[in-house]
Amino acid sequence: MTLSNKKIIQEVIDCSSSKENACDVVNWLSSTIEGHQTLSDMIDHDAYVIEDYMLDNNPIDPTQSAELLEKIDTQIRNNRFRLLTLRIAAVFLPLIIILGFGIYVNNHFNIIGKTTYTEINIPNGEKAHIIFQDGSEAILNSSSKIVFPKKFGITKREIQLEGEAYFKIDKNKHRPFIVKTDKADIKVLGTSFNVSAYKEDEFINVTLDEGIIVFNTPNNKHQLSPGQQLIFNKDRNESFMRFLKKPENSSLWMSDKLFFDDTPLRQAIKILERKFDVKFEIKDNKAVDYSFTIITDERDIDDVLKELEMIAPIRFDLQNDIYEITLS
Repeated sequence: MTLSNKKIIQEVIDCSSSKENACDVVNWLSSTIEGHQTLSDMIDHDAYVIEDYMLDNNPIDPTQSAELLEKIDTQIRNNRFRLLTLRIAAVFLPLIIILGFGIYVNNHFNIIGKTTYTEINIPNGEKAHIIFQDGSEAILNSSSKIVFPKKFGITKREIQLEGEAYFKIDKNKHRPFIVKTDKADIKVLGTSFNVSAYKEDEFINVTLDEGIIVFNTPNNKHQLSPGQQLIFNKDRNESFMRFLKKPENSSLWMSDKLFFDDTPLRQAIKILERKFDVKFEIKDNKAVDYSFTIITDERDIDDVLKELEMIAPIRFDLQNDIYEITLS
């Protein structure tokens, strides 16, 4: 039997399938990405139907309501007791079936029960690729942490991020995807974007490739369009937006490329520490006056430092597993 067969799934919902098929369908819905998406689509379909009905049908006015009630009352009095019983059963039996199916599904999807979360920590020098239950994806950069529920809720999909990640979110207007950071939230309906939100950094950077996102701070709300980058100063609670000629540069880290865009030395060495799992120590404070603009795919830290030494008059000397920074 093919579990993705819509006819079989509908038979289970209608309570007309065999017990074996019912068990197979529920297992498929609860344990596979395709099953999760199918259940999500069913919920969305019901939401659309209810929404369209509310838009297309006018509420009954009091006069119509009274006339309808009188007709129903007359019909009930004229029918025999058996017919009345059948009609009552016809009203309540579908509700019982739906309730039973809801309890059955909840036992497998934990819609009503307590939510359990998964936490993933990425060490320095590593990356990770995560696929959520709805098919959305996240690629995590070094020294990042993500916390997400094992099963998303019916009305929203919410995760917590500390660090940097690139997201590809499946579109679903009834279940927005929300990325929570320590100082701001990002609301997404369906899009691709990069977020850098390390807790120790002064800024949160968000770069949008496709779709639309809304960046929410305690005091403001900003909507981004493709090609825009938002820079949020966490200490000052200030935001700055700009258009980028090449927004894809913000996510070059996914292909192991290093990208600096007029990046100050202090921020540059933080990125290098995360990427290569090394340590730096600034021995000459005058070195912090320099910044770097470079794109390189060098995989060795010493080769990268040689390129930086060609840009600014500074030196990186390895002493006792720490790179000391001085002026050359």
